[in-house]
Parts: sequence; structure tokens; C-alpha cells
Amino acid sequence: MSKPPPEDDPTTHTCFESVCPHVWVQAESDPNLQFLNSSKSVKRPGGAGCYPAAVSNWVPEDGWSAFVVTVTEHPSDANWLSFGVAQTFAVGLQTSVGHHDQSVGFRFDSRGGGLYSDGSVLCKLPGIEQGDVLAVAIDCEAKRVRFCRNGKAVTHKHDNEGWVLMPDAENLRCWVTLNNDAVLTIS
Repeated sequence: MSKPPPEDDPTTHTCFESVCPHVWVQAESDPNLQFLNSSKSVKRPGGAGCYPAAVSNWVPEDGWSAFVVTVTEHPSDANWLSFGVAQTFAVGLQTSVGHHDQSVGFRFDSRGGGLYSDGSVLCKLPGIEQGDVLAVAIDCEAKRVRFCRNGKAVTHKHDNEGWVLMPDAENLRCWVTLNNDAVLTIS
């Protein structure tokens, strides 16, 4: 069970607190990926696959739910790393979360990135770095999601608090795509 997210606190790394044990689901993820630390971490070895996607076992509950990952390895690379939520996101889709219809999420390459929704950029962001903490929270009752990076809500052109409306928020799952040799670990 998750609790409502606390106010943003610049002294902490996350503005949302995930309180359920989550793992990456190997059986539903791209077979080119490696699963480490009892499936708490996922790695793309070299250039294996094309937009290799991993999905977590996290499913939003009634009320608030949150999911947090740490970028534990991120070599400089031109391929996309994405982190976000979608109702469906097929492995082998050859696109990133947020850039795909009916998905919202962070999308980064070596030049920078942004927060995307249904393929449109909501805001631009500097590039991702090793150690960055990415979080998503879902308010199922209000049918909205909000993203944080390193403890700060990511605001955008449609909402100065960072909320993105999602018509069917209760059926979302957390997905990632990884760039070469990147590792994401569930926090």
C-alpha cells in the first residue's frame, strides 16, 4: 500500500515514497535484457535489441501509488533511455515510453531529454546522469500522474505542479527502455 506523496523536500532524493516491494518481470520484458539483484535491477548489455523494454510488477492501487528507480549505470550513449507509465507497451515496439501513444514518461539520450506524453514533449530537461533518481506517482482517483527527478517535481507547459491527466490511470504499469550498458535499479 502506498501513502500520499509528501511535499517536495530538496534534502531528499525522492519526492514520492514507494513502500511496496517491486521487481522487473523478466517473463514480460525483452529477452535481450539482463536481470540482476533478484530482478531489482535491469541492464541492457551493449547494443542488444532495439528499444529493449522492461516492465515492473508494480500496479497502481486505489488512491496513491508510487514507483522509484535509480540510474545505477549510465554510460554516455546516443540511444534512448526512457522511464514512464503506459497501459500497454509491447516489447519490441521500437519506440520509447512517453514517445508512444497512451504513455507518459521521461526520455533521454546523450544530448538531453524531456518529459513526454503521447509522443509530444511537455518540457525539455538536461541529460540524465548516473545516480539520478526518477519517480512517478499516480493519483488514481484524480486520474493523473506526476514525475520527479532527484526529488523535484518536473513541471511542464500544461501544469506548474507537474501533473499529467491520464484517463485510465488505474490500468497503468511502469515501463523502461534502456540505452547501451545502462542499468536501472528499483529503489
